[in-house]
Formats: sequence, structure tokens, C-alpha cells
Amino acid sequence: MVAIVKFGYRFPHLQRIGLSISAIYRKSRIYTRSSPGKSNSKHLDHIPLIPASVIWPPYFNDLEMKLYVFDLAGTTVNQTFGVHDSMITAFQSQGMQIDRQIASMAIAVPKPVGISRILAHLEVPEDEIPPLKSDIHQQFLLDIDRFYAESPLIAETPGTIELFQRLRSMGIKIGIDTGFDRQTADTIFKRLGWIEQGLIDASVTSDEVSQGRPQPDMIFELMRKVGVSSEDDVVKVGDTPADIKQGRIAGCAYVFAVNSGAFPVEALQAEGPDLIVDSLNELPKFFNWD
Repeated sequence: MVAIVKFGYRFPHLQRIGLSISAIYRKSRIYTRSSPGKSNSKHLDHIPLIPASVIWPPYFNDLEMKLYVFDLAGTTVNQTFGVHDSMITAFQSQGMQIDRQIASMAIAVPKPVGISRILAHLEVPEDEIPPLKSDIHQQFLLDIDRFYAESPLIAETPGTIELFQRLRSMGIKIGIDTGFDRQTADTIFKRLGWIEQGLIDASVTSDEVSQGRPQPDMIFELMRKVGVSSEDDVVKVGDTPADIKQGRIAGCAYVFAVNSGAFPVEALQAEGPDLIVDSLNELPKFFNWD
């Protein structure tokens, strides 16, 4: 695993452990990207990405954070490609063949929006898209709900429960946002027992806001639900470019990416996350919690 971080002036610990910028460049392989940045935050544009091991010890200071917003599939719930495969099945019900790469066009966004994108990509005539979209979406909902309710493989991703418990013990709120609709999200919550265990404080689904990802509506709605007024007190965690872009547009203090395999790591890097890890059980390494 190579965790990747963004170096910026937010991290004064670099001076504390005696690493200058030139020393970092000499000691590490540089992962470069051009960040889209955001106008209402302290993040810097065009900052190189470097292996996190170079700037050990842990450096993110979340003591003032009040809300963590987590994605579901691929981030906190395993079986990342179950969503892709349900989308493939839904298209097959209409005699249309797609693969996981094409199905990824519907990942992390409201599913009707994603289905429309795929149909347009397949060059379906515009006037045929609305009825096809509706039929495919209904089939997708049937398949994905059955998958999450019945598959013996469904579980939290490694470290999810421990991270939720740790954050809650620190008084930090936990919110869930997702490209699924409310029915599918509730199927997942029921299967995993998160609400009964008191592990999350609030959730928002893509059908409950005007605009899904990458627009920030779901983050803002979670902030409203848990009583957090400033984006500077919010951390966004997700496994797709849309998650990262959403966090940036919202103005979150930090945006962390999980490399679930749903998208190439280069696609995650391109949106400028503060950190990329392979699973949530790696996140505590980057905080002075002990």
C-alpha cells in the first residue's frame, strides 16, 4: 500500500520533524497532479502528491472536526462491483450489453442520471431514453436491493466499525451520503444494523436532494441534520472521483479517498484528495489519536 497525500501549508509538522520541501523532493517519488482547488478554502492548487511515509508521523488534525461524511458502496460497504453488476443486469433486461467500465458511468451519482449517461453513450435516440431509463432503473432497484438483502458476502469494509466507534467516542458526528435512493440505503442499513447499533447520526440519499454528486447538496443536508454550520468542520470520505469533487465543491476541510478499485487511482488523484488509502482501517495512522 502506498498512501498518497497532498503537501501544503496546512501541515506545519513538516518543520517540526525537520523536513524541508527540497528534502522531500530528494527523498521521495513525486506524484503530481493539477488540483481543481476551491475558492472558499485554504487548500492550495498545483500541489505535488508524495508518499505518506515521507511525512510520518501522523499529521492530520481533526480535533476541531465535527462531521465525517462517508459514502456507502466501496467505502464503508464491501462488494464494490456489486453495483456495477446490478447495472449490467438491468441493461441486459432490455437486451443491451455493457461492461463494468461503462457501468461505472452510473457509480456515485443518482442512478437515473447515470443510466441516462450510459444510454447516451450507447447512442440511443434521445426520444427513446426516458422510457428505457425508467425500465432499466426499476430493474436495477430490484436487483441491487435483492443483492444487499440476500448476498452472504455483504459486510462493512475493513476498519469501518472501529473508525465509526472511534469518531463517535470523540464526539464527532457520522453522516452517510450515497448515490443510492432511500429504499436501497435502508436495505443496507437494516442488513448491517448500523442504526440499531447507533453507529451513524444521519443519512441522505440522492433522491432526497435537488442535485446528487458531484454537487454538494447531500453534504449540506447532512450538516443541517446534525447541526454543523461550517464546511471547515467537515471531512468527506469516498471511493470515487465524484465523491472527491463533491467534497471539494462543498468546501470540506479535508477530502479523503479510498482506493476500492472502482476507479483507477489516477482518476482519484486527478480530483485532488488530501489522502488516498486502500481501506478505512488505514486512516487512524494519519491522526494523533493516541
